[in-house]
Amino acid sequence: MSKTGVFIAVLLTALLGGLAWALLGPASPAAQSGADQGEPLLTFRPSDVAEIRIRPDSQPVQSVIRYGNAWRLEIPRQTDGPMDAWPIDSAQVRALLTVLNSIRAVPGSAASDSDRYAVTLELVMATGETRTLALHESTVGGRRAVTVDDAEPVY
Repeated sequence: MSKTGVFIAVLLTALLGGLAWALLGPASPAAQSGADQGEPLLTFRPSDVAEIRIRPDSQPVQSVIRYGNAWRLEIPRQTDGPMDAWPIDSAQVRALLTVLNSIRAVPGSAASDSDRYAVTLELVMATGETRTLALHESTVGGRRAVTVDDAEPVY
């Protein structure tokens, strides 16, 4: 693998790890014990996901696309032409999908929608259905507001 490919693989791993940490954050004792958990934010089967579109604020869309049992990261070039593509560790993608599938809202945690989005993830299912998770830019009390599809934002 070229130096660029290794760099992209490390960058994607860091991005996915940071995203998981931002979504889950440090667990409170109540969350660790399983008490008082809210409803799942996203309900989907990780095995049904065909593509993950990552839309950083004011940046081009980056896509993680399934090809059979393998996954590839596709990033648009600065100039016209084909997308740059790199293979990605399938176990890392499965781990991300498992994390996204397990995220729960804090019960009774309505949030303000006046915030900008730091990043938006679109999960495209094999059926064509799309689920959207938008992470808000700012945090309140160590929690980050998220908006799923067109629902009200929650923490």
